Amino acid sequence: MIKVVNSRKKTRKKGKRRSYHWVAFAVIAASAIIALIVAIGQLHANREEIMQEVRRYSAKHKLPPEFVAAVIQQESGFDRFAYGRAGEIGLMQLMPPGKPGAPEEWARVHKVKCPSRWKLFRVDTNINIGCWYLARAIRRWKRYRGVYELALIEYNAGLKNAEKCKPSTLDGEVIPLIKIPSTKKYVTEIMANFKR
Repeated sequence: MIKVVNSRKKTRKKGKRRSYHWVAFAVIAASAIIALIVAIGQLHANREEIMQEVRRYSAKHKLPPEFVAAVIQQESGFDRFAYGRAGEIGLMQLMPPGKPGAPEEWARVHKVKCPSRWKLFRVDTNINIGCWYLARAIRRWKRYRGVYELALIEYNAGLKNAEKCKPSTLDGEVIPLIKIPSTKKYVTEIMANFKR
């Protein structure tokens, strides 16, 4: 008789332990579902919500929001799911983790891990890093009258190509010095949209 009572007690304890495991699993699963809903909400932002983020990060990085909007229009047409031929991601067409570009440099400067591909599709992350990169380029070229053009060349074709397009005088024209046809078109179209 004593053995039967002891086995029942053990069964009850195991049953309670199992119910705690299910509760823990349910809490973790619910947290994951909520995080996924928030992330999907970020991905499915409409144009006005994107413009709110543009204004927010333009102010943070001291950029004209119209300039950032013109870059986004040219890069992705406001398509947050845009994926370029070289693997560029999201609204501002940032390079993916592991490739040289804005996200890797941003992570290095801020001493954090580079955001994952998934995070780079998030509206806020993508615009924040893109604005940071543009603001840094603008600070580099701020003495030149063609500051925005030089920053766009750097954003599109890299620092070395921007240096090749640097005018001999601070008030010199930049666009005639651009040798790469696709970059010349890119800069010209963004500047036309920005000045409108």
